[in-house]
Amino acid sequence: MMKKFTLLIIFFISISSLKLYCQDKSTQDIIQEGVELHDAGEYTKAIEKYNEALNIDSTLINAVYEMSLSYLALMDFENASKYSSQVISSDNKVLSSGAYAVKSEALAEMDSVDNAIELLFEGLEKNGEEYLLYFNLATNFFKKGDT
Repeated sequence: MMKKFTLLIIFFISISSLKLYCQDKSTQDIIQEGVELHDAGEYTKAIEKYNEALNIDSTLINAVYEMSLSYLALMDFENASKYSSQVISSDNKVLSSGAYAVKSEALAEMDSVDNAIELLFEGLEKNGEEYLLYFNLATNFFKKGDT
């Protein structure tokens, strides 16, 4: 009787673990579909995919980051800034520099170059020597005419 009970518990744990694994795998597949759509220039469809993944798991910060990139490509700078801010707030070390770059670009495009420069200095302080942030910083100083 005890062996049957133990096997039953192991069976249910295995099914639960498999369900969690498959769900996580499927959200990553959905995000990858979004990335492929973005790369093909289908930014609105990509955003739909990222939202689909976020509806399954709202903690997928990589979907939020990818969404910020697609909004930037659409020149929807308000949403690019909004979603990159969420990534910055998440303290995700892998995506942080990219999120600072996206948000600074959005700010610069909204004629807020000084705020973009300030944000990039914050990003450098937080992330260390990141070439992308230095590049964006130089670009923004050039936009201001400050060579």
